[in-house]
Amino acid sequence: MASGKALNPIIQTSSCQSVLDSTRPDAVPPRRQQVWELPEIRPSVTEYQYRTVACPDCGTLVTAPRPPEVPPGAFGPQVVATIAALHGRFRLSWCVQGYQLPISVGSVAHLQQVASAALEPAYGEVQQVVRAQPHTTADETSWRQEAKRAWLWVAVTAVATLFLVHTSRGAKAFSALLGADYAGIVGSDRYRVYNGVPAERRQLCWAHLVRNLRGLADHHRPWSRPASDLLALTDVLFGVNRRP
Repeated sequence: MASGKALNPIIQTSSCQSVLDSTRPDAVPPRRQQVWELPEIRPSVTEYQYRTVACPDCGTLVTAPRPPEVPPGAFGPQVVATIAALHGRFRLSWCVQGYQLPISVGSVAHLQQVASAALEPAYGEVQQVVRAQPHTTADETSWRQEAKRAWLWVAVTAVATLFLVHTSRGAKAFSALLGADYAGIVGSDRYRVYNGVPAERRQLCWAHLVRNLRGLADHHRPWSRPASDLLALTDVLFGVNRRP
């Protein structure tokens, strides 16, 4: 939220020393300058003390339990969520420099696992929704996990998008993404792993098809004319699809 800071309404010129009042009704509106700045971020630390008392009768030591609203470790949910976003999504290490948060590499890895466990129920719900949709578009791309090569899979539907990081680019990973019994239509490129989808439930990516047709049409060979005709039909098809 912007805050206004007005200068002294009474100013003097340097030439005739006349006193000017900028609050008069006929005064010119002030020239505005907005300066944006980020506040210095400092972590807040809350200390909880659990006292231990010896039973006066039997001598047993009893320590006060941790309240359920207190996190079990040294970092709260905001720290866990921030680390999960910075490292898991953006691959950044900004906790110490940007947030002045003293944290070890081991704690960062541990908190990522904490975030994954917390998000697992929501991930399962998204997965169920995606697998129940009549149509999905699937794709995969390389994903570097430390020194190991993995693959980032995605299934996009009209209501939800599901991501999956898997060490395989084969049918095993594709089955883990959509399930072995997915019965909807799958839009994809021509990568061989999608050949397991029956032809009646397979939609080849239109972007790839159009790119291939344009390549054929530009070669000036016998197949160029049919490719140009198919491109024209594609434009008609897309035009009909965009109609309200």
